[in-house]
Amino acid sequence: MKKLLPNSVSNFQTIITKNYAYIDKTKFIETLENAAGNISLFLRPRRFGKTLFTEILYYYYDRSLQDQANEYLKNTYIYEHPTPNKGKYFVLKFDFSGIKSNEDLSTTLKSLKTRVIFVIANFFKNYPDLLPTMIKKEEGNSSEKVQNFYSNKNKFTNACSVLEDFLSKISIKLPNEHKLMVIIDDYDYFTNDLIDQVQNESDYATFYNILRSFIQNGTIEYVFITGSFPITLDTANSGFVYNNISYYHTFNDLVGFTKDDVNNLLDQTIDFKHKKITKEQVLKDLQAKYNGYRFSSKVNNTLFHSTLCVSYMNELLNNDCSELPKLTAIANVVIDYEKLNKYFNFLSIEDQNDLCEQIIANKPIPVVLPHNIKLQRTQLSKNEGLAILLYLGYLTFASSDEIYENNNKSDLGATYLKIPNDYFYMLFSQYYLQRQNINWDQITTNKALRLMELENNITELLALLKIIISGFVNTDQTHENENSIVVATYAALILNTQNLKLYREYPIRHNNIICIDETKKDGNSILSTNNQRADLVAINTAKGPSYIFEFKYIRKTNSKEETKDSNINKAIAEATDQLKRYITDDQLKNISDLHKYIILYAYGDLIIKEIMI
Repeated sequence: MKKLLPNSVSNFQTIITKNYAYIDKTKFIETLENAAGNISLFLRPRRFGKTLFTEILYYYYDRSLQDQANEYLKNTYIYEHPTPNKGKYFVLKFDFSGIKSNEDLSTTLKSLKTRVIFVIANFFKNYPDLLPTMIKKEEGNSSEKVQNFYSNKNKFTNACSVLEDFLSKISIKLPNEHKLMVIIDDYDYFTNDLIDQVQNESDYATFYNILRSFIQNGTIEYVFITGSFPITLDTANSGFVYNNISYYHTFNDLVGFTKDDVNNLLDQTIDFKHKKITKEQVLKDLQAKYNGYRFSSKVNNTLFHSTLCVSYMNELLNNDCSELPKLTAIANVVIDYEKLNKYFNFLSIEDQNDLCEQIIANKPIPVVLPHNIKLQRTQLSKNEGLAILLYLGYLTFASSDEIYENNNKSDLGATYLKIPNDYFYMLFSQYYLQRQNINWDQITTNKALRLMELENNITELLALLKIIISGFVNTDQTHENENSIVVATYAALILNTQNLKLYREYPIRHNNIICIDETKKDGNSILSTNNQRADLVAINTAKGPSYIFEFKYIRKTNSKEETKDSNINKAIAEATDQLKRYITDDQLKNISDLHKYIILYAYGDLIIKEIMI
């Protein structure tokens, strides 16, 4: 019997006991124990699987949960290879993801205090023998006693005073051989949602300084923290020293899915027998849509976005594997777009335009990652904006090969970022095109474009592009509008076709070496070199036509008709010469059903011409 798909399920006990599919990441417990330091910070984008890993740590290390751990962790790596610290700690586990953050600051801090009291009450439920005498005097069961004791507003004004009192009391109760382990999941959840308010950092800084003092006196032996941003710790806690393991190559695969993980999850949850869609088709589709993450420049393998993969598989089950789910079918699309829009607004208008142009060009972007980011400011720098997009998962690290391919040979030691996959290219495309006053809905719902996969028929694409250019406002901005046509074409094909593998800025290779264009002065000295790139290539992964597109743009002017005709003919001739060179590419020359098109927007008119070469 197939297992259930863990869609929106991150509780480890529920996953194991309710027959949900599970991908084993427990080997990283061993790696974690070998890492230096007694405070580890692990950052990944939201919805990437961090919470499930903290649940596993809780069961594995907590002394009171060893019976459950031995049961739940059967058939995992760590069950067969236990570490010396298994079951060693009294674990205090915080999850800050549920703290109210959409109201005023005082409400948020009150919610934080409530969460801390809840965690302490749960701790004493597991360890009633450690309950201090003063708390025992309160009415009710152990949880009610804790709630009543710490609800004294005069004595305990905030979360920090509650935490400090608890740690002071528990420190004299703990045996020497067993100390506290503190797990904090989504440490930055509510602080990042308060980004548009003036934060009162003192309360939050005090929280971590209290932890530090009890690490120093030996009460706490180890702290494991997860989040999406390093911002809160960096800005609020100058004395809180931690080991940021986020971008160590040894922890690259800790959360997220490898290709083997995705293959395993499909085997556990979906029976492809007698289905219209095959497992191989699904793997290829997932690869394009949700793969591409790299959290260390030292690794070659890339990761899939785990939550988006599970959402995709859920859509696939809902339609009984009758068709591949569209990118826009994922429930988080609207939320992810709104978040992108929100953070871009913290950049200057100039930086918004510049960054958006660079990102949608789909080339690696150089960045100097800042050590900390002050989110209280009304405006962020370009490097800070790129860093935030990295932390959110909208961008990822580019590989050395990708950097090299983009003619950045002299900067191979620098940090470069890129869009990880089609899903996030879609979000950036939407943002870019809507800034150009282009109707996004008309791009996302054009099912007739599927005809292009079956026969050489671009009638619907031509009709769509005519609608797009009618939305142009700044027709004197040549580069911006040419880019809009390319991006709109790319986005329309991503969203409305299934078998076309798309490449923006496709590098032309001869004998696996990227071809170079040289610009010379007086036929001698070389002024510049650029890789030869086709604007857009669409390779059919099934039976059917493939395409290569070269885009040209001539802005509107009051030129004479003969001048216009001359300029149009010149642009077509230039594009034809480029296409002739491009189709000698190692891969393209072997595609028998490859159709070559010039898409020219000239003087307000759209010209599409197929070149027979």
